[in-house]
This record gives sequence, C-alpha cells and structure tokens, in this order.
Amino acid sequence: MTIMMIMLMPITKIMTTTTKLLLSGLLTLGCTLPALAQPEVTSEAAPEIAADPAPEATPAETFADDALMEALPSLPLFNPFNSPFQQQNFVPDISLILDASAGGRSLDNAAYGTLPVPLSLHGQPDLHHAMNTRNGFNFNYAELTMSAPVDPYIDLFTTFHLSPYEFEIEEAYFNTRALPWNLQLKSGKFLSHFGRINPQHAHFWSFNDQPLINQAFFGNHGLNELSLRLNWLAPLDFYLDLGLELLQGENRASFGTQGFTSGDYSLAEVNGPTLWVATAKTSLDLDDNLVLLGGVSYAQGGLRFVADAEAGGDLHVHQVTAAEAFENLAGSSRILGLDLSLRWFIDSYRELSWQSEWLWRQLDGSHYHHGARDPFSLNQSGLYSQLIWRFDQQWRTGLRADLITQDSLNTLPGAPLPGRGSAMLEYNPTEFTRFRLQYNLDYSRQLGPDRPLLHEVFLQFNLAMGAHGAHEF
Repeated sequence: MTIMMIMLMPITKIMTTTTKLLLSGLLTLGCTLPALAQPEVTSEAAPEIAADPAPEATPAETFADDALMEALPSLPLFNPFNSPFQQQNFVPDISLILDASAGGRSLDNAAYGTLPVPLSLHGQPDLHHAMNTRNGFNFNYAELTMSAPVDPYIDLFTTFHLSPYEFEIEEAYFNTRALPWNLQLKSGKFLSHFGRINPQHAHFWSFNDQPLINQAFFGNHGLNELSLRLNWLAPLDFYLDLGLELLQGENRASFGTQGFTSGDYSLAEVNGPTLWVATAKTSLDLDDNLVLLGGVSYAQGGLRFVADAEAGGDLHVHQVTAAEAFENLAGSSRILGLDLSLRWFIDSYRELSWQSEWLWRQLDGSHYHHGARDPFSLNQSGLYSQLIWRFDQQWRTGLRADLITQDSLNTLPGAPLPGRGSAMLEYNPTEFTRFRLQYNLDYSRQLGPDRPLLHEVFLQFNLAMGAHGAHEF
C-alpha cells in the first residue's frame, strides 16, 4: 500500500499542476477577449501611451491569491446570472389573503336561509360569495393575486377567488399606461368602477359585509363582468376622472341575458354586450389635512329575470302586498349612484373618515306569468352612511347605518323604513394582519307583516402575505 501511494504522488502533482494551468488559461482568456473586441487604435488616431511592463507572475504567485480565485465567477464571461433574461426578472408580484370568521346570530342557519332579502328580486339570500353565512366558524374566502408589467405599455392583473369547494377567476384584466391625452384602456373581467364600494375587494371594506343596497342591486359578487373601460384623467388642478364602460350584462341581480318560455311567449337569450356604465369621480383638498371625494355613476342595460332553481331553492320573490311572486321579467334596468366621502387626517396615525352612498334603481318591462304578459314597473332606492375613526396606529372603530328609502315591491304603506345598524372595533397588529369584531342589528328582513330583529356578532380574521398593490385612495 505504501509503495502504491508513493507511485501515485507524482501523478497527483501532475493533475494538480494541470488543473491550475487550465484555470490560469481560462482567466487569461476571459480578460483578453473583451480587449480583443475593442476596435484597433492606430498611431494616427491616438498617440501611443507608454506603460511600464508588468512583472511576470509565476503560477505559484497567481494561485496563491485567494481573492483572485473568488473574483473569477464574477467576471462577465463566466457569470450566467448577469443575463437580462434571468427568471427572477419575470416573476410577478404574488400575494395571498385569507379571510375567516367566528360568531353567530339570533337565528339558526335554516331559519336565516329563509329570510327574504330586502330589495332583491330573488327573495331568498344567495350564499355564494356571502360573508359569515353560518353560526360558528366560517371560511369566507382566500384571494390569490398576481400582477406585473407585461411591457412598457401594459400591466396585467389577476385575482383568483378560492373556497373549500371552488377555484375561480374573480378578476383578470390589463391596463394600458402609454396612451396619449391622459387616456387609459382597461379590458378583461373586473369589478366595475360604479360607486365607491363596488370597485373594492372585500378585504378593503371597513366592515365585514357589504351595505344592504349594494348587495341587493349587484349581488355578493358585485357588478363584476367581462368589460371594456376607457377613462380620461382631466388635466386640471384637481382630480377628475371620467370613465365609460361596456359590459356583457349578465349580472343576475339587476340585469341578465337569459332566455325563457312562458306559455305562448318565448324570448331568446340576449347576446351581449347589453350594459354600459358611466362614471365621474373627483377629489378636492379642502385643507392640508381635509380631503373631499365624490362621484356620480350611472348604469343602464337590459333586464332578464328568470325564476328557476339555480341556487338549489325557490328564487321567487316573497311579496307581502301581492298574491303571487314574479316568474319571468324582461325589460330594462337603470341604476343611479351618488357617493361622497370626507377624510380628515388628524396626524400621522389618527384619521376620521365619513363615507356615504345612495343608489336608485328603476325597472321597466313586462311580467310573464301563467302564459300572460302584464306591464311591470318598479322603483327602489337606499343608502348607507358610515363613520370610521382611527384613534391609534393599530386601532380603528366605526359605525354604519343602512337604510332602505324606497321599495314599492315589499314595503307596506305606512310601515317604518327598514334598515340595519352596525358597529365595529378593529385591531391591526401589522399591515398584514387584521382582527375585527362587528355587531349588526338588522331590522330589514320581513316575515309577513312583522320585521324580526336579527342580532349578529362575528369576529373576523384577515391575514395577508406577499406583495399586494395599493388600493384606491
């Protein structure tokens, strides 16, 4: 064994010397190639500059310098990580938001599911995308968002809605950012910019649930469809944004495109787009710490209401003043919205904000039932007003009032206006974590001529991770 080791020692030295010479040659080649790529400079173009000849280094001196060996991978010729096409340059911003709650209400789950929804044509509540649907624990939703610039001209944004039973696209659209004359084009599936609440995702709301009027007119999903939007930012001293949207018109709460048959009447499905929305939004600085925001929104489109069992139950309207419920409706729908907000920044951490929104809906057309066709007209309106006080860096509290101001469908003559009152207390340990306790006193539901008081208490948990873009001011 000793003899073999003695014989192998020269071979090992030869291999080590050869390896060092190869590395030295590669290093010399890496330093020489960039110089060879430069154009040759003649004596006529530039005078020669004399330089002291560099001392010739021995291989031992060259490889004794450990710093030189460490610098070898950083040379451009040998560093593949300097490529502009490396993967990390193309990874989008990714975030995940989880929302859950725990609590209960003064009715059991079965009784709550039978309560008619105020202002709704469908009567019973749609539990899809609804918040706090059950007593006890609720997995409300998870939101997976990815966004990135595609190129210097277009940004792409996607949001996926996750639940224990489904994975669906909530929003997927692109925005331009290089159009002339302060124009911007937005196209894809997205939340309409109608009003103040509708464009916002649920985790940006100041309360656990939507206002009654928004839920009744647009549903739990909001006005969210395949759309095309063009908006113009006016070149003024104050903020003024004017927008025009063209939507498919499939929203079942106020519009729709379904076909149906009733007796001898047969109406085919309407091919969209059938809905358009116009918006005007502004902002004024009344003071250094006081900001006023306002907006006007208008939506108009076709109406198709089909009474079916799509949600697994009876979707007929439970009317108090009529002997029978709606079966099928066809006509037109118009919705007008006004919103106003006032924000007072007391200091770096404290803020007082007031926000209100009023919506009015008019439905006109024909009611098809039992093979007959009768004229139909309906006017409804309502509002919400909320006051939010951020009294500490991590704490907020607020009050909200929901009020139904007009409902020729369900409101009894001389009866008090139905509505709901809400109070919340919120704690944000960090910008990624929220705990919100909310109480609702709901007197908007109807069971016959009586309005039972519905008490609700829920503790909401909202957690976020990853890079999530900023929301509207």
